[in-house]
Amino acid sequence: MLDKEIITLAQGLYSPLFASRDTIKEAITYAYGIAKASENPAAVTTALHVVLNTIAQHLEDQVRDAHRFKADAFELWANQESREG
Repeated sequence: MLDKEIITLAQGLYSPLFASRDTIKEAITYAYGIAKASENPAAVTTALHVVLNTIAQHLEDQVRDAHRFKADAFELWANQESREG
């Protein structure tokens, strides 16, 4: 149940209006650079949304990867059981 809540949270954070980065560190570095160089609130808001989008994407990816791993492990176990049984 927690996995579904995490995916729902991630989807709620993500805004397709803004970009994301490959890593959270990259997103924070980008946001820090924009905030440091700008007095424009819209630019800072954009930078923060890029960070949020990146975090949301990573949360969702982690949960999906965990589900795939669990499904693969169960399949391996079931195949082994059927061969031995």
